[in-house]
Amino acid sequence: MRTKWFDSVSRSLPLNEYPRPQFARSSWLNLNGQWDYRIRKTSAPDDPSWDGKILVPFCPESELSGVSRVLQPDETLIYRRYFSVPEDWKDSSVILHFGAVDYLCTVSLNGTDVGSHRGGYIPFSFDITGLLAEENELIVSVTDPTDKGLQQRGKQRLSPSGIFYTPLSGIWQTVWLEPVPVDHFTDVLIVPDIDSSTVSVTLMSKEDCRYKLTLSDSNGGILVQSAFRTNTEAVVSVSDSHLWTPEDPYLYSLRFESGSDIVTSYFGMRKFSVAEENGHPVFALNNKPYFMFGPLDQGYWPESNLTPPTEEAMVFDLATMKSLGFNTLRKHIKTEPLRWYYLCDKLGMIVWQDMVSGGKCRTDISAIARDQLGIKVPDDTEASYRRTGRSDPGNRKEYEDELRGLLGLLKNCVSLAVWVPFNECWGQFDANRITDIIRGIDASRLIDQASGWVDQGGGDFKSLHTYYKKLHEPKKADPRIFIISECGGFGFREDGHTWSDKTFSYGKLKTHEELMTKYESFVENELLPLRKKGLSAVIYTQLSDVETELNGLLTYDRQTCKFDSEKLSIINRKTY
Repeated sequence: MRTKWFDSVSRSLPLNEYPRPQFARSSWLNLNGQWDYRIRKTSAPDDPSWDGKILVPFCPESELSGVSRVLQPDETLIYRRYFSVPEDWKDSSVILHFGAVDYLCTVSLNGTDVGSHRGGYIPFSFDITGLLAEENELIVSVTDPTDKGLQQRGKQRLSPSGIFYTPLSGIWQTVWLEPVPVDHFTDVLIVPDIDSSTVSVTLMSKEDCRYKLTLSDSNGGILVQSAFRTNTEAVVSVSDSHLWTPEDPYLYSLRFESGSDIVTSYFGMRKFSVAEENGHPVFALNNKPYFMFGPLDQGYWPESNLTPPTEEAMVFDLATMKSLGFNTLRKHIKTEPLRWYYLCDKLGMIVWQDMVSGGKCRTDISAIARDQLGIKVPDDTEASYRRTGRSDPGNRKEYEDELRGLLGLLKNCVSLAVWVPFNECWGQFDANRITDIIRGIDASRLIDQASGWVDQGGGDFKSLHTYYKKLHEPKKADPRIFIISECGGFGFREDGHTWSDKTFSYGKLKTHEELMTKYESFVENELLPLRKKGLSAVIYTQLSDVETELNGLLTYDRQTCKFDSEKLSIINRKTY
């Protein structure tokens, strides 16, 4: 099964857009493309011959990789790529970047170990300056237990079915090189404050230095130029601020200069908070109540698994959801390449970001039943750790380390409004403590602590999942914002556009007319009446079909919208 972008994917240099838009330098080298690969039993002596070519950054399980083979937990995947760096980089330090590699990888260059990384969803990098030669041999070795382990893995399954999908292993985001001065900027934290019409900028470097900051409007007009020191907060006035909203996604640009190091970035003036409307706490954008409505977005593609086939494909999903009248996406149990978040910022789409789940990612019926009956189900005891696959302290620490990595990775994302650390008690543990960690690192966004079930009473939301029955308000009064973070999932099989003969959905409709009528009734008779009772957000399942799951607004190949698009847009816009 393929999308319309399959044939337009470059087989020599796919995904050739700059991979880090909020901390960008002009010089870089993309290492995507054809690499050698081999897959061998981990316990067996290594056979140094190569099995063929793999198209990086597409995982071996995907069709676009050219391999179409599932890496097993007892196997090792080895990549090889030769490269040379440009002559004008000779006076620079060279950083090797990996967007994401699942799950455990080791890297060597010219026969010398460079380092290793554990965790499949966060970028990492190595300074390889001292190891470079005229021609360089890069080797990456990967192992991945998938669901035979308890690490963060999301919806990957060796035996996929229903709401769990084909696994992913190895390199699945862009690999690239970057030349930097020996003394260079390393990171930036940008925090807008619309109440004071200022933006706080903390530019980081290994050694403190002075730098010039230039702030410009969306047309390039310079608003501020001033000098500051790195590793120190700088507060810059943004007079007559043009606020960012999904309806008007206005972005300012930033430029940082010190010596030969020049980095560009951007930000939006916006604020996410809690307000009151008709006596109820509600989500607020820029100090005004704002209703969030949008689909659950799994981020899977039929020919390329978790990796978007092209930038155009990402734009299509976002632009289509906006045209259908949605203003929000819940990025479900995965992270995306940084360019996806840039596109949300640029096009105007509010993002809820799930932490990738680990531990036992199966629904605990007994825990949910007790939760629904109003019986408190603890998640911070040894018994609860066993129930959710978190008995190993090392596994819990790994979750926290990866969570901190995710918070750091997306800290400057303009459109990101809500963090979701746990979903449906999958691998859930110490939710109140985890919420405190998130709040301590990022107080500028809201937190859906335990989306769906096994609520610990923390975070900013009373978060319900409602399938197979009508939407309803919470049974008990709650001081938090009332949201329905999953619902709908109305199934419809679009003949000629399905992954297999198997079907999973939350109810099945036989005709387009029945589907449209069901959805309209859902909005008119269930959703809208709850707005008066404080309902502040709804996430509908889901953006597209995924493999055997047939409850998408779009088919898995993105060829067809199952609804009357114009009518759907009119219905959706009634909600806000």
